Amino acid sequence: MGKVALDSSVLIALINRDDVHHSAVYSRFESEENIYEICAIALAETLVGPSQVNARRASDVKKKITSVVESIHSVDEEVAVEAARIRATANVRLPDAVISASAKLSGATLWTLDKKLARAHKGAVLIK
Repeated sequence: MGKVALDSSVLIALINRDDVHHSAVYSRFESEENIYEICAIALAETLVGPSQVNARRASDVKKKITSVVESIHSVDEEVAVEAARIRATANVRLPDAVISASAKLSGATLWTLDKKLARAHKGAVLIK
């Protein structure tokens, strides 16, 4: 059992059964026992689509997420500084740099579907 930080791409695939990556992500969750965590940025990115539908859908998705994850980490000064360093040295978007920084600082393995983020984050697991 390990500590795993989930990228928003993994959360979206897990929640959305129509997502092309849903089966791979769901299988990974079923085959391993871990303690799952996310960064507040991953939560925000995951809730964009449901929020475009309506507030109830966003609330339902948030409940599903909180039933899977043990903790949601805030973006504090330490995370912000590390994210800036990652963004400055790797070719990733700022939200991805924040998610990477949060995982790194919490000592969690990062799971992602994003090849670029997986390359930038040492030890990340790219789910295929």
